[in-house]
Amino acid sequence: MSQLACRSYLTVTEFAVKYRAQSLINSARNRHQAVIFVTTKRQLNALLKMTPEQKIARQKRLVSAAKAMLTTQVGFYIGAVRVRNVLRTMGAELENQHGIFSKFLQSVPVDIPLGNARLLWDPSAMLKSDQKLLVVESKFRPVLLAECLNIIKLYS
Repeated sequence: MSQLACRSYLTVTEFAVKYRAQSLINSARNRHQAVIFVTTKRQLNALLKMTPEQKIARQKRLVSAAKAMLTTQVGFYIGAVRVRNVLRTMGAELENQHGIFSKFLQSVPVDIPLGNARLLWDPSAMLKSDQKLLVVESKFRPVLLAECLNIIKLYS
């Protein structure tokens, strides 16, 4: 497990799947059973069985993140990160169903300072990069807000 925990590029879902798969392999070895390896992402996601309580808690977190984004309590980028992270913990199907958040995050240029990194930038350079961010945000704004409303309606 320590090997998996130190690999920072794993998402929460991937970590849980790999940890669960490793525990299944270990228990099969202990019982001298054959180990069947899963090859598709859908099969890996099937290993993650949420309890009803976990599902409700994750839906509440998703609705909360969507509301925060809709009411502009958080910015679009941070809000989209929160929504996408909750969707990842709920499974690949939901992440694909609400894929606009991932598309938005992928379309934000890498050279734009976000979060606490903005405090370290020169103000004039930051204002120039904000113009790029505004273009991306204005392109995705109506779709993101509509998707937030859809999430609130579906999971409230």
